[in-house]
Amino acid sequence: MKLDAFLERIYEKNYKKLMLVSFGILVLSIAVLAFNYLSTGSIIERDISLKGGISITIEELGLDESEISSYLDAKFENVNVRTLTDLSTRENIGLIIESSSLNEDEIKSALKEKIDF
Repeated sequence: MKLDAFLERIYEKNYKKLMLVSFGILVLSIAVLAFNYLSTGSIIERDISLKGGISITIEELGLDESEISSYLDAKFENVNVRTLTDLSTRENIGLIIESSSLNEDEIKSALKEKIDF
């Protein structure tokens, strides 16, 4: 009971100061969203599930994500490469390649030069 009374007394005397914390967080949030909008053109970054695009999954052992990623980045813009990992063995079992600006044939022809699949 003593703690409740103590906190209530602090709130009653300083509620205006405590509201500044909420307003500060609100202003900071709006500033982050505005900065993101000015730098990217949208409030939040949308992936291919929201803005459309293509996702290719390659299930093959031993593919090097950094090598494929640097190869595709040199040829195209806005290509995202991620590794598929088997959780039981911690082994890389493939890659996921996503792009919103390319079509399937462009990515396939580039990958056929680098990977035999």
